Amino acid sequence: MALQASGTITLAQIQTEFGGSNPISLSEYYRGGSLVGNTSANASVPTSGAINMANFYSASAAVAADGIFTDFANLSATNQTQTTQVYSRYSRLLVAGDGSRVYFIPTQGQYSGDGTVYLYTMSTAGDWSTRSYTGTASLPVSDTTAISKWSNEWSFNGDGTKLFVGESVKANMFGMAQSWAVVYTLSTAYDISTASQHSKLQNGWQQFGFYSALDADGDFYTQVQANYLVRFDFGTANDATTINTSYSSWNNTVFAMGSQNPKNHIWSQDGLTMLQLGSTGLQKHTVTTAFTGTGLTGNTASISHGLTESTMMVPLTSANNSFLMLWTNASSASYITEWT
Repeated sequence: MALQASGTITLAQIQTEFGGSNPISLSEYYRGGSLVGNTSANASVPTSGAINMANFYSASAAVAADGIFTDFANLSATNQTQTTQVYSRYSRLLVAGDGSRVYFIPTQGQYSGDGTVYLYTMSTAGDWSTRSYTGTASLPVSDTTAISKWSNEWSFNGDGTKLFVGESVKANMFGMAQSWAVVYTLSTAYDISTASQHSKLQNGWQQFGFYSALDADGDFYTQVQANYLVRFDFGTANDATTINTSYSSWNNTVFAMGSQNPKNHIWSQDGLTMLQLGSTGLQKHTVTTAFTGTGLTGNTASISHGLTESTMMVPLTSANNSFLMLWTNASSASYITEWT
């Protein structure tokens, strides 16, 4: 419940709303710190410097769903960790929608090696500050006999019972690589070690991958290709064999993000807002028809993330209240940073 909009506010009331330790000190409650969220409801709470009780009128610990969209202008980085594993511009993150685990997938998931990925788990769901490195896991692959196997992108469906993978395989040294959209069933939600193949479809470049954004129900996915937003629909949810390759597309130069070399994108729960990641910043787009490019007139807002090279962003939970960004610095050290 939000604090009152006028009258006397006590330190005890602030502690009840936001938590904290005793003895109570206002210095615990700067916006963007560990207790007070960087949201529009808390806009009057300073991030540093002078702070007083009146700054907390109408402040609230509640974080509405889709906060990364509704409070886009207030996004800030926190809870940064450096990865010690091999990193490349093709590295990816695979995040469980329940906020329980994050898989770090190095070097485009090359199966010519051992297909190893690295697992982080969170003791408090969706709280990256409670992460711990758990160990390694192995990516599933649909063709174990091919001499060259790699995958481009990975996504869970909404309840974590399906894993969508864009795979490329080369059967022998003389053959051409073939691309497949593959769906795996997970007997334990979000646990890739329990994967078994459900369905697959050979469809060239029209595969899961290239920074696809998957619908939570497994009904469709979208990609950005140059100036185009492209959407592929499933005839049957979660069944790769029913992907309709007669895709829909929307042409708008805003999708190219100027010279920013667009990375991936994520949708709000209602599908009317899209966040797009570029090499130097983030842009927010709004549309009039959910999960399409209809009604887009241009980016509605943009911020700079100030990073050397960003690779991708992934919502930390299905509520879209924060996201993880994978990036590297000029020395090729890789980092995973939470944005709230």
